[in-house]
Amino acid sequence: MNRLMPKNVSAKMASLAMPIAAKSNLKHKLGERSRNVIREAALQLMAKVGYAGTSISAIAKTSGLPASSLYWHFGSKKGLLSSVAEDSAARWLGFIPNWKELRGNRPERLDAMLRAVFREMERQPEPVRLILMLYLELGQSDPKAVSIVRRMRKSVLAKFRPAIEALLEHDDSPKKEMKIDDLCNFTLTYCNGCFVDHQIDPGGTNFSIRCDQLLASLLAISHVDSV
Repeated sequence: MNRLMPKNVSAKMASLAMPIAAKSNLKHKLGERSRNVIREAALQLMAKVGYAGTSISAIAKTSGLPASSLYWHFGSKKGLLSSVAEDSAARWLGFIPNWKELRGNRPERLDAMLRAVFREMERQPEPVRLILMLYLELGQSDPKAVSIVRRMRKSVLAKFRPAIEALLEHDDSPKKEMKIDDLCNFTLTYCNGCFVDHQIDPGGTNFSIRCDQLLASLLAISHVDSV
């Protein structure tokens, strides 16, 4: 069909199409930027006062965008919470390095993994605070967000699991799998507890020392001294 179209007409149509595409792309970018601003504002507020204590008006005020934008992008406060919970879960999970990508012997790799977790918890506390808030507000939060948090917890335990399996590599006892599960849970529980302590008393909770203590505990329990 283009062969039958005069060159000047074809060129004119192409020139008209380009601004339309550019405008559509700009609109998409602005929309995504607004979504991110709203999500970040909601994260900051919910991490401080929880889901129940965060109002639409407070999110609008913090984000600098009208409440109508929130409804336009997320449909409802529950929709926003689900989006924020999903993002926070992904960020928390991203704190943990992949075991196969770490270098050194088992204690060195575990040390690098744990230090990365503690470092990111200190640098990016909001995702962890929100997740813990949702733990505590299970009865008040949206079921979808609760499901996201529970799924995230399983994913975090799964990401710790290769490290614990490596520590117990030579354990031939019939309770080996139970030990692995227990140590994965212990690791996550310890990290969460240290984070809460640090939020209560930042000056009295040294993440580097807590990391040393957790590493020593895991190595002692698994009887690993070297390679």
